Amino acid sequence: MLTAAHCLGGDIEVIIGSDNVNQGEKINVKTAIEHPDYNDGTDEYDIALLVLEEPTNLDIALVKVNKDNNYPAAGRTAHTLGWGDTDPGDSQRLSDELMVVDVEVISNNECEAAERGGDAYDGWIKDSMVCTFTNGQDACQVSICFCITC
Repeated sequence: MLTAAHCLGGDIEVIIGSDNVNQGEKINVKTAIEHPDYNDGTDEYDIALLVLEEPTNLDIALVKVNKDNNYPAAGRTAHTLGWGDTDPGDSQRLSDELMVVDVEVISNNECEAAERGGDAYDGWIKDSMVCTFTNGQDACQVSICFCITC
């Protein structure tokens, strides 16, 4: 399974075959392997592979890893999924249901130049990143650990 490298730490359990955290097949993670170039200071290569303690009993299709560095292209829609923080404030409120948000992919140059309220990504956006922006939608707030499919 894939997750964000920044999600690693402690005991990890995955849920397979359900969009509710209280249902589905739960399997412990045997090993978590973060990308060898992951940098927690810059979030470059923020991806990790989870090796499960046992195989699932469910018939789940495998996800193919994208090999095209130009995909998803700016203007495409990315679907971000996860169970995560649904409180827009400083508190944390986790969802029991799988949350999905559609966000528009923007170019890394556009992301790098973006500014709001005096905050900017100047120098923070790297080639290994995919940038998105959709007004009123937020993958980081909706999903603590997520995957993107396009």
